[in-house]
Formats: sequence, structure tokens, C-alpha cells
Amino acid sequence: GRVTVVDSKTLGTLPEAVNERVKTLGQKGFAYVVGGTLDNVAYATENNVAAMLSYTIRLTNARTGEVAYSRSFQKTAHAGNSEEAMQKVMEDVRKDITALANDVFPAIGTVKAIDKMDKNEVATEVYVNLGSDQGIGEGQQLDVYQRMYIGGEPVWNKVAELKVIRLVGGNMTLCKCMAGGRKIKPAMDAEQILRVVNHGAQTRFWNN
Repeated sequence: GRVTVVDSKTLGTLPEAVNERVKTLGQKGFAYVVGGTLDNVAYATENNVAAMLSYTIRLTNARTGEVAYSRSFQKTAHAGNSEEAMQKVMEDVRKDITALANDVFPAIGTVKAIDKMDKNEVATEVYVNLGSDQGIGEGQQLDVYQRMYIGGEPVWNKVAELKVIRLVGGNMTLCKCMAGGRKIKPAMDAEQILRVVNHGAQTRFWNN
């Protein structure tokens, strides 16, 4: 729900040069281009087969041509033969791409209500206006940020961690407070916004 992915192969003929291809996609209205390089592939055989893969994923701003995000990975998997070992590695690669999407295209919501508190008025369960429409699922971890001002400049400070325990609807979940529950009620009593994003999301992509 929060991002639309389009395979560039479905867009017709594009320039061969990477820079020109990115520029063309920007002109077509795309915001970012996800690409990567395969740095190394190796196999080792001892008791079984180990497949080793090194690669780098890059996210390029299609409007400016600047690399907005880059991360390198090394993966190793063992299996009875080289094909099965590589299949296991590729499963990890798919997980890495999903993690990248959560890092740079996070679901962004707010704490809407406290459902339960303990005897010390520490929030233990809260409702967040994120749900399946934003790709949120049960068991997923979320981070809570509170806006502060330092020298007149707004700064988002992480104050709590949540874990989704139940999807209430397409745009609502019930979450358990895993850490920082004591900071939630005072902030809500003061009518301060508590922003909620995917756990580990890159702050620079959503802190406006």
C-alpha cells in the first residue's frame, strides 16, 4: 500500500547507460530506482555444498541521479548440492530487499489511543493507525518517535518500541509496548504527536 514497484522491463526500451536510464525513469514520474551489483559468487565443498554470494543494493533518486541508499550484503547457505544452496541464498536475498523497502519506504502512522496500562499508568498496549493496507503484519516490530526541538530545529527522538499483536483493520493495529511505555501517556496527555514507523527505518527518509 505505501509503495508501488514496477519492473523496468515492462516499460519498453530504455537507455543502456545506467545514468541515462535513471534520468529517463525520472522523466516518466518514478521517484526511485532500485538496482544492484553482484560482487562475488563462490561455492565450497566439504561435508556439503556452501554457496556464497556478495552483492550491493542501491537506491537512486530518479529525479536527481544521486544514490540515496546503498548497502552491501554477504550471504552463505549450505545444502546437499549447489542448486539447493543457491536457492537458500536467494531466499535471504528476497528478505534483504523486503528489509530495504521497510528501511527507506517505511509505513508512517501515529499512536491513536492507549488500550491498557499497568498500575503505574505505564502504557502496555496501544492502538496505531497502521494495518494491512500499509503492509503491516502480526509480530512486526515498530518504533515510536516523539518530536523535540533543539536550538529551534525539530528532531525526532525514539521513545518506545512496539510489537503488533493483532490486526484490527486495514488501517489499525493493536500493539504491545515492548519498551518505553512510560513515555507514551505523558506525551498523549500533552497532545504531542507520537509517530510510528517500521523498526529500523532510516530516519532521513521520513523525518520531515
